[in-house]
Amino acid sequence: PFLDLMELKALDLRFVSRGSVKPGNEVVIAAIDEKSVDELGRWPWSRKKIARLIDTLTGYGVRSIGFDIVFAEPDENSDLERTASFKKKVEELRITSRELTEYISMAEREADSDEILAKAIKRSDRITLGYFFHTSKKGLEHLKEEGISLELNNILPSKYPSVRYQSREAKEVSLTEAYAVESNLNKLSTAARGSGYFNIFPDRDGTVRWCPLVVQYKDQFFPPLSLRVLHHYLGSPLLSLKIADYGIDGIQLGGITIPADEKGRMLINYAGQQKTFPHYSIADILSNRIPAANLKDRIVLVGATATGIYDMRVTPFSSVYPGIEIHANVIDNILRQHFLIRPDWTAVLDILVILGLGLLLGFVLPKLKAVWGALATVLFFFGFFMLNRYLFVYQGIWINIVYPLLTLLLVYI
Repeated sequence: PFLDLMELKALDLRFVSRGSVKPGNEVVIAAIDEKSVDELGRWPWSRKKIARLIDTLTGYGVRSIGFDIVFAEPDENSDLERTASFKKKVEELRITSRELTEYISMAEREADSDEILAKAIKRSDRITLGYFFHTSKKGLEHLKEEGISLELNNILPSKYPSVRYQSREAKEVSLTEAYAVESNLNKLSTAARGSGYFNIFPDRDGTVRWCPLVVQYKDQFFPPLSLRVLHHYLGSPLLSLKIADYGIDGIQLGGITIPADEKGRMLINYAGQQKTFPHYSIADILSNRIPAANLKDRIVLVGATATGIYDMRVTPFSSVYPGIEIHANVIDNILRQHFLIRPDWTAVLDILVILGLGLLLGFVLPKLKAVWGALATVLFFFGFFMLNRYLFVYQGIWINIVYPLLTLLLVYI
């Protein structure tokens, strides 16, 4: 376990050594940043403000909008409460007036911010909402079956539309499993084009290196927010999942085959530090201070980057990295097919390299004097390091570096 952890840290160093690479221009971030909070008020904002954001982005001509936010509870709305109280009082006083009834109905419509948001989502017709799964049973004892079924119905239209099993045993495969879901309000879920989970599972050192592309819930399989947004952006091509008896065998999005391990996780090939993707403050978007060309036909991901809201993660490039930008990296990796892979054959290669380097150095060293032996070891060491770096940077292949270099060091000693 210790050496495996060192290999993960060595992977992070390879990212830093490679440096930033320029991503595509398809993905931008609509940021709930410090500027937005200062100008528009504390977070969370009212649903009316979110509806206004959707209308503004739609007016800019963006092609797809994804929310790294869940609207799970009704909006706290004092206007709606006052309208309801006034309506109740009118009924108690038995006041009958057609004009008054119409006025109260109009006031209810204007005050119902959840309904206003649902209509904005429906008008836009390019919204993918976020939700999250509970992957532990702890703290879920209070949930009732009726509520669980309702939450499931909200996300069911966004499951993998095509799931193929390669054998009977494949149906018994255990994947990342959820025990409950926190979805959006039903009226919002119904209005949206789709939804996807934004769960992220860090490695044991707290660093996010993988994106889970499959979560199993109630015998159904669901894709993440990033994949659902991209699915809509590309015109809704076939999204399919293939399961073998050892786990996930393939994930297909139209003509793109997405590499994933047997658990359905994709290695994230990070483009660089935070703000590698364009960030636009929502305050600037709502004030129309952003040039239209910067947003037209783009994928816009809406999420928090303000430190006080704290949707921050640890990545190979930074210990403070906005979670929304992780989704941007995943979308860009798939869209450009700029993947980082660890094929099955790398395990065999690791063994062959350990044996080959160890035996070769063990054969050479006794025939050399001390100085030449040290130089030969350094040459072996540096040569394998450069080969490893070349495969990582130019071929997108991750092979083990800790075990082979440790073998060289121990053989030399």
